Amino acid sequence: MAPILPLPALHTFIKRGDSVGIELDLPPFVVILLCLVGALFGLLVAYGIARFFFDVTQPSLEPSASQHDYMRDVRARNLNSLMAEGHAARYASTRYDDQRHVSMS
Repeated sequence: MAPILPLPALHTFIKRGDSVGIELDLPPFVVILLCLVGALFGLLVAYGIARFFFDVTQPSLEPSASQHDYMRDVRARNLNSLMAEGHAARYASTRYDDQRHVSMS
């Protein structure tokens, strides 16, 4: 049979209230606040490490000259269609107003 070893960490089996050591009687609000501050610190450390090892500069997203020309054409077509639609609606409303008084006999 194996010899029984003495327990080197007897304080493991002592009740929590009877422990000998640093007693921190902190309210729950302070514990939550400390957790949030620790999480923020960890986030800042992770951001610093990522910024150090990875390139964070963004490539230039300036559109090319052909894309500028295309967008200019699209805006012109859109404006022309809006103007035509507005003119048609205005013409239809005035035409309807003029023919209201016409007798059907």
